[in-house]
Amino acid sequence: MICYRTLESVDTKVLHRVFTLAFSDYSVQVDMPMDKFMSLLKRNGFAPALSAAAFSGDIPAGFIINGFRIRDGKKTIYDSGTGVIPAYRHQGLTTGMFAFLSEHLKASGVQQYLLEVIQSNLPAYGLYSKLGFGVLRELSCYRAGKAGLVLPVKQDVEFTADMRFLEDAKIPSFWDFRPSWQNSVDSAKSGAGDCIAAIIRLSGEIAGYGIIDQTTGSFYQLAVEKQHRGKGIGAGLLNALIQKSKSDKLSFLNVYSGCDSMCGFLEKHGFRLEVKQYEMIRKLD
Repeated sequence: MICYRTLESVDTKVLHRVFTLAFSDYSVQVDMPMDKFMSLLKRNGFAPALSAAAFSGDIPAGFIINGFRIRDGKKTIYDSGTGVIPAYRHQGLTTGMFAFLSEHLKASGVQQYLLEVIQSNLPAYGLYSKLGFGVLRELSCYRAGKAGLVLPVKQDVEFTADMRFLEDAKIPSFWDFRPSWQNSVDSAKSGAGDCIAAIIRLSGEIAGYGIIDQTTGSFYQLAVEKQHRGKGIGAGLLNALIQKSKSDKLSFLNVYSGCDSMCGFLEKHGFRLEVKQYEMIRKLD
């Protein structure tokens, strides 16, 4: 018999084992050892009391791992990962977990629910649409190998692990699109992973910056103030951070597909488009 409960009582090691099994045959390879998994939870603001599992006895057969933050002034949940282990698929567990969460989240005052789904995963996209999620925007995920990408950096670059510079009110004006949940300012400031920022200043003021997780090679953000573009600052930041990466694999996840400047910049510098996703939202209030 399947029952639904929150994840408050589930040990993180157990959750990691179930996560690994559920994504073992996913359409995109998921490399998630325990340290990366813990970083993922922290980066996305993991909220066990607002997450769910489908239990067969005391064993989680499926899960929805949610993060929680205030977004646009509203209490918002973000789906960091939904999965069901192979032996329990095609039994309606995902629908059951969402039904359980829907009432639980409303009772907890949550106002909106955010997630991403790979475009080619038509069953998942169809399910989320049926559950009332609507598409916000299309996102592109880029990857590259580190070999051959590193070029000399001509600018003076300042490195810091202190992300408080992101509190500068002018930083959002650098963006051509809003960073997705896991690349947001809150995620960068969460202390997850092994993050470092590179900053280039002109006349003492920030002209551009970038942030990377040195262990995974995953970029959070890369942005240049509009008036300083075309001066090689973006390329300088990219190459400086690539040199700091301890991983041979690099990624820019969830770049807004409609941002031709960023997509073109990444492709010019050796990154290839791997997959496209839909960012979707459901209003709960």
